[in-house]
Amino acid sequence: MLIHNTSMASSSYSSQLRKNYDVFLSFRGEDTRKTFADYLYSTLEDRLISTYKDDVALPRGESIRPSLFKAIEGSRIAVIIFSEKYADSSWCLDELAHIMKCREERNLIVMPVFYCVDPSEVRKQKGKFEEAFAKHKIENNNKVESWRDALVRATEIAGWEPKNIANGYKKCYTTLQRPLWRAEMEKIPTKLALRNRNVFNGDPSCPLCSSADESAEHIFTSCYVSSVVWNDISSWCRIPFIYAFSIIDLLGIHKSIPVSAKKKEAVYGIVIVACWSLWRARNNLVFSNSPVRIDRILSEIKVLSFLWFSNRSKFKGVSWEEWISFVNM
Repeated sequence: MLIHNTSMASSSYSSQLRKNYDVFLSFRGEDTRKTFADYLYSTLEDRLISTYKDDVALPRGESIRPSLFKAIEGSRIAVIIFSEKYADSSWCLDELAHIMKCREERNLIVMPVFYCVDPSEVRKQKGKFEEAFAKHKIENNNKVESWRDALVRATEIAGWEPKNIANGYKKCYTTLQRPLWRAEMEKIPTKLALRNRNVFNGDPSCPLCSSADESAEHIFTSCYVSSVVWNDISSWCRIPFIYAFSIIDLLGIHKSIPVSAKKKEAVYGIVIVACWSLWRARNNLVFSNSPVRIDRILSEIKVLSFLWFSNRSKFKGVSWEEWISFVNM
């Protein structure tokens, strides 16, 4: 069950904690709470992935630590968003230690994400983490060693670590490119492609807009849904309207934009992710009868393209604020 507001009664809240969450989000600070963590939460929620986020699920008056620990124990996956402010809070470090304990005792899956912080700073407690631990030695000296141990063990888990993946950004986009090249050759299972192979005899119209027969070219270039998505992406990225006659045109659209190499690479990646998200939305509608919402598609595009670009491109160091406003690109 998804939790939609902060005013639920305590009895309802307690009953929900007895159920498993799919994902527990662990993060700290307004730099992530109202930006990256919020977008990630919204994207997971839109995909019907039950997610615990403390400012949504924790009513006022509840004791923080016990409630957080119960939520962790009732989750399948913990996503830890490390930022410069993560180690500032003692209860946040307590939360991390409990996550690592549940990983050992309850097979909790842990996925670290390094938001504008180097993994080595987290592992070795350098920079902002060193400053935070200097204060903790005075106020919480009896817990410092257990917190350090939890940080080290968390950073040993394979996650979004740019140093562990050579040219990972390009490899990720290459993986997403493959279905696009197949789409250009009409090799993905659209209704027209299936009919041409004599395996489909139903209505060939596009399930997204119903205005034309469904081909790969139509879905990605001329469908009403894709047209709105390209228009919104153009406005977001502050570039001329993305208009293409073919998938090949889409893949080369970044080359004709008179912008920096950094922005060209960003736009190129966004186009690839957008095509993947459009195809995903189409499949969710066809196979799960899940309504298509353009705002959900755009949220997914922004989150996924940010993760890949900020962590794995040669232009590292882009913050979520810069990405969402598309400045300094």
